[in-house]
Amino acid sequence: MKIGRNQICPKCESGKKYKHCCGHHSKRNASSQEFLKELDKHNARELIRQQQQGLGKPIIATQSKGQQFVAVGNTLHYSRKWKTFSDFLSDFIKNTLGADWGNSELQKPLEKRHPILQWYNSLCELQQQNFDKSSTIQSMPLSGSAICYLGLAYNLYLLKHNIELQNIYIHRIKDINQFHGTYYELIVAGCLIRAGFKLELEDETDDSNKHCEFSAVSLKTGRKFWVEAKMRGVAGILGKTNGTKRKDPTSSLSKHIKNAFQKPAEDNRFVRRQSILDTGHKSIRCA
Repeated sequence: MKIGRNQICPKCESGKKYKHCCGHHSKRNASSQEFLKELDKHNARELIRQQQQGLGKPIIATQSKGQQFVAVGNTLHYSRKWKTFSDFLSDFIKNTLGADWGNSELQKPLEKRHPILQWYNSLCELQQQNFDKSSTIQSMPLSGSAICYLGLAYNLYLLKHNIELQNIYIHRIKDINQFHGTYYELIVAGCLIRAGFKLELEDETDDSNKHCEFSAVSLKTGRKFWVEAKMRGVAGILGKTNGTKRKDPTSSLSKHIKNAFQKPAEDNRFVRRQSILDTGHKSIRCA
């Protein structure tokens, strides 16, 4: 209810009339200025967060009684060991893909392991070269393998946190014959989430008809796009054994685009071409 000017001030119980106490114009102006100052701080923090994390759901994390907590979707993860978000991501990808699968891959010779475990081995070596045994937070230069490993972990986290991480994705990412394409689909999905799109995943187990990987709805304009991710396979890269051996990055481009457009879509589509640089080999990406 509106406070009367001659009413005894209910805010601080000074006994004075409201117009001579908290309702005085000088205090009202000060409160407004303080509010605007706090609003500016909030907007600045949100701008920095969006520049760092994109336009998807923010990272939800806190510390309590020596434990670090991170919310992922409707699940709460926690550990005493985590000092940075990268620490959480390292555990998240291991738990998502399964310790049994990871340990079985580690028993193989390095060159026979799944690319994810090869990246993991490279990351461990980099940490050993740059980190000492102290408990302080330390830094190291990033390598291509570290970017691939932690980038994959982050894209898995983004799907789980913003939409859902379907079991079919986990199965496909571990299957060396399907890893190549699935890895790229997760890159595309992560980019769209950070760009401010709400993804609607398709039923990947439905083989009755063709469909795109997912649709993306802009939270700003409401426009809907259908997304089909295509990545040129190169033999010897990301576990591919039967891909093309030609180094021309435009090889089979028309075929990939034609196959993508043959899948039904009710709305606009995304078509994108890009080269992969983090593996040292160029390739075409069509999303």
